[in-house]
Amino acid sequence: MRWTMPIPYYFDSVVNRTTILAGIRLWEQETCIRFIRKDSKPPGNSIQFITGSGCSSSVGMQGGAQRVTLHPIACNTIATVVHEIAHALGAWHEQSRSDRDSYVTILNDNIPEDVYPANFGKKSTMDYGVGYDYGSVMHYAKNDFAIDIKKPTIIPRDPMMENVIGQRVGLSFFDVKRMNLAYCSSICKNTLTCHNYGYVNPNNCNVCKCLPPYSGKLCDRLQLSGCGDLTLTATSSSKTITASGAKTCYFLITAPPDKKIQFKMLDQRLYDYLGLCKYSYVEVKVKRDFTKYGPRFCKLPPPVLLSETNEAMIVFQGYFSTNKITMEYRSV
Repeated sequence: MRWTMPIPYYFDSVVNRTTILAGIRLWEQETCIRFIRKDSKPPGNSIQFITGSGCSSSVGMQGGAQRVTLHPIACNTIATVVHEIAHALGAWHEQSRSDRDSYVTILNDNIPEDVYPANFGKKSTMDYGVGYDYGSVMHYAKNDFAIDIKKPTIIPRDPMMENVIGQRVGLSFFDVKRMNLAYCSSICKNTLTCHNYGYVNPNNCNVCKCLPPYSGKLCDRLQLSGCGDLTLTATSSSKTITASGAKTCYFLITAPPDKKIQFKMLDQRLYDYLGLCKYSYVEVKVKRDFTKYGPRFCKLPPPVLLSETNEAMIVFQGYFSTNKITMEYRSV
């Protein structure tokens, strides 16, 4: 069931409020969903944030007071908080979508029987026309809940997506879009011609909500950043992209219409987390549709990659000040 706005919530006495409040603010910034804080359990429907042994929440409004449980250490990140709030708002895990078999293989034998139903069981889901999202904050990593941690529990059918699943940096574009379609589709009565995969922003119906790195009222411009030139031109002579530090950088590269773009990593100082590219990575979007995630690389450098068309996008996600990439590109 869906909630009516605003959603009342309250804390138990020892929960980490700072991270929870940051997660609530993020959902409010990105969607029309609104929360209202209460000092104690209110009458009617509400969310109680409590400290417990894991990270968990019921899916959707259950009626009455329902709990979101957050371990004070293991669950004390904004990405984990927004993941659990998304459950409370009605979102299942991405790998539990009814169409998941077209995108991932679940290795049942490496998953404890008591874990499988809630975390890997296939559900009857609504995606509101939004496709499968390997980069969703609701997607598990390749070895989450593994009996044998050396073996995976999830294998993407596209092997290049192995390091995309399980990210815990924050909400993906499609995480937000799906929630806006579920809760906010009736807010804006006007229509806008949004470009580059954007849609009308329910928090301001006069502008579009844009897929990064696009910006502007109609998502027809590139947003400024501290990463140097965002738009680059590939020629037959090799050029380089350099990005460093704890920040996110986007680079849109264009070659002549009859050419493609080849990428080769020259220097890469990124780190994995338990073998996963959860926090720092370089993403190479070489497919025609930029809403689709490209392969991500962190500890190991990417192979030489070739774009499908004359356009490609590089995303640098730095988490530490020491993160850095230098990548060569040219038209072929």
